[in-house]
Amino acid sequence: MLDEPPAEDQPQTNPSGDGYWDETLLLLTQRIEQDPTNAASWSHRGVLLKHLGDYKGAARDFKESLRLDPNSLYTLRWRGDLYTKMGQHSEAMAMYNKAIALAPEDAKGYFRRGEGYHEQELYDEAIADFTRAIDLDPAQPLPYLSRAESRDEIKDYDGALSDFETFFRLERECDELIAEAHALRAHTYMELEMYQEAVADFSAKLEFTPHDAEIILMRGRAYLRAGNREKALEDRASALAIDPNILKVS
Repeated sequence: MLDEPPAEDQPQTNPSGDGYWDETLLLLTQRIEQDPTNAASWSHRGVLLKHLGDYKGAARDFKESLRLDPNSLYTLRWRGDLYTKMGQHSEAMAMYNKAIALAPEDAKGYFRRGEGYHEQELYDEAIADFTRAIDLDPAQPLPYLSRAESRDEIKDYDGALSDFETFFRLERECDELIAEAHALRAHTYMELEMYQEAVADFSAKLEFTPHDAEIILMRGRAYLRAGNREKALEDRASALAIDPNILKVS
């Protein structure tokens, strides 16, 4: 498994528990000790450390990986993601731009830079990059979802709904991602005052995360605006039972 990089553009989930990550970290460390010139091992451990929240360790490993292999697209993109996570946006853009310069026909570079632009609230630039990624690889679902988010931010709700529809048609494997997309589309429906549709999407999200107090409360608000006060009060009570402080932060 570790000889191949993990899927770059999918959420890193862990169905096996914390022990899986501990074992993987140990294995990668052993590989680095056995062959410190293997750039891929440094990069893979950097990705794992980023996932675990050890940004300093991840930065160290990505730096060493790029010293050994300066043109690794995989490492450049992941180092860009790390910089984005740390709020170092100019450094992130430098990584993404280099990856794109090295592989201008690779959709991943544009997708990842688009994510970086979105984090900076540069939504037009993000949409342009997501569109380029889609043009290069139209079968990948994630750029449609990300473009939908950016389009929602600039109030292009029709465009966002179109992208959500394409995402749901293409994505069949990652239940967590599908659930998150339902929550995102529900927000778009709320803006459009399509409250019954919003209720349906919030409910779809809750099938995956049934104890998410914030989503329950938001579904209650959709029920209320749709004219179903009884259901709205039920959701409000359920949300408060899970998180008594939910009304203070929502």
